[in-house]
Amino acid sequence: MQRLANLSQALLTLTVGLTIAVTAVTVQAQDFGREPPSVSRAETLQLFRAQRYDQAFRHALHRYQWGDEALHYPLAYMYQQGKGTGSNYRLARQHYTAAAQQGHVEAMYQLGNMARFGEGGSSDRRQACHWYKQAAERDHLDANYQLAQCHLNGHARGSDPELGLSLLHRNALRLDEKALRSLHMHYAKEGTARRTRRAVYKTSERQAMAGQAQAARRSATQAIQQGDYRGYASLADALRQSGAASASLIAQMYALGEMFGSPLAVYNVGQRLLQQNKPGAACKQFEIAFHHDLPQAGIQVAECYRAGDLASRKPEYDACKTYERASTQGSAQAAMRWARCLASDLFKPLDQAAAMLAYTRAMLEAPQLGDGQFAVSLCGDAPTKLIARDAKLSLFNAQTRPLPAFANACVVSTEQADSSQVFVTELGLFGTINNTQLLPMVEVDGFALARLTRDMVREQLFRNEKYRALSLSDQRDELKVNFLQDTDLVITYDADGNATSLTRIINTVSDKARFHGRVAWLSSALERQPDQSSDKNFLSARWTMPAWDVLLMQDVGKQQIRERYSFTNE
Repeated sequence: MQRLANLSQALLTLTVGLTIAVTAVTVQAQDFGREPPSVSRAETLQLFRAQRYDQAFRHALHRYQWGDEALHYPLAYMYQQGKGTGSNYRLARQHYTAAAQQGHVEAMYQLGNMARFGEGGSSDRRQACHWYKQAAERDHLDANYQLAQCHLNGHARGSDPELGLSLLHRNALRLDEKALRSLHMHYAKEGTARRTRRAVYKTSERQAMAGQAQAARRSATQAIQQGDYRGYASLADALRQSGAASASLIAQMYALGEMFGSPLAVYNVGQRLLQQNKPGAACKQFEIAFHHDLPQAGIQVAECYRAGDLASRKPEYDACKTYERASTQGSAQAAMRWARCLASDLFKPLDQAAAMLAYTRAMLEAPQLGDGQFAVSLCGDAPTKLIARDAKLSLFNAQTRPLPAFANACVVSTEQADSSQVFVTELGLFGTINNTQLLPMVEVDGFALARLTRDMVREQLFRNEKYRALSLSDQRDELKVNFLQDTDLVITYDADGNATSLTRIINTVSDKARFHGRVAWLSSALERQPDQSSDKNFLSARWTMPAWDVLLMQDVGKQQIRERYSFTNE
């Protein structure tokens, strides 16, 4: 009995305490209206953002009771979450409604959630979709996702499943993982209807494989917006390269791209299998990707042949032929490897044109892959000529490239009477050039000489006082011009009047002094252009005269001097 009495007394004490506490809270709430608020709206919002909810709720409610209509959203949030006060869904919904009517986007979204789940009132999916639509139109990411679900599930007024999918794709491009999961689930269930294939996707694929992450992201986004959802794989690859998204989101994107047949996604599967030490399974994936025209996968397939992970009676040959196909699809690395295959014993005799074309494909895509020594070796015994000024080379892809004057070009074949196929080793480019833009090369004592006529020397060189020519000896097969008493220019000719050799003689000087003597003579006798440059290891200067250009280069280390002359009829 005593224990029962004690329990009754404790319950009575607790009841009284609760009554007092409730009365105190009620009195405190009523006290809000007696005096004007002492805390400004800005200070109240600052307390709310700092999550100091007890103070924020007290001051927000006080200001609201005094007519401040700008604090509906913080009050609604605190009533909904029970922050600074007890949870009250009814009041939360009322304040969210007021805030939404004032244009508060988050309040619109929260109203949609409350209407959807029946918090603070009855559950109304259509009303929820209405508020989601209002927020989505104001660029609210989560509201856009929920609106998509409204259309897909038939809850929105005038539901449109295609619009729902479009909204999910819009969110996916904004890296919303929920949207990606929903898209994956939808297409896994409903299937992927064949869609228009856009060239812009292939652009994004090439850019992604070339490591151009930002450009690939832009192109992939454009492809997806145009309805080519293979672009998700390119977008995933670009995000992976730039570290701009989580691993789980990137995996979702790859999976979605794979569903729509992206070879890049299949290639990524192969890469993962390689990391798991499953080369056989990886090579099968690379084969699939290569079959769908992903050139980088071809490089992996070729390596699979060489490693024995793909069955082949002639693995090296099959690897080279794979490089060939990948090179025509745009892989610079494959093109360079195909060029080396053609130059190997496996493909003897050497098909110069094919090897040079492969080398050119590589140089156009990735000039850093160039190998000057290998390029020169492709010429073999082909005759070499000089490139005239203002010459252009026509490439296999209908492009034209300007060529540097006096560059060396080996002539592979003469296609027509007026054009030839040449390989410009300095640039690593193979193409067609007009024969008039090719100059004969004659090597005599280290000098490279272009076409030169007797009349030009007589009229343009000797008779011009500025060149300080002192005397001229004109014989049938030789023309000698004397400058500054100790320097002779000797040109020999064939029966047709074309120059066959050129020699400059500086009398009574040593080799070292001979070089400096030439520089001094040219410096004083000719007009220099501003683009000349020099350093301790290399001297390059260019002078222009009315009839000819002279380019003098010297490698001090090897004590070699080259002079190139181009004579015109100006």
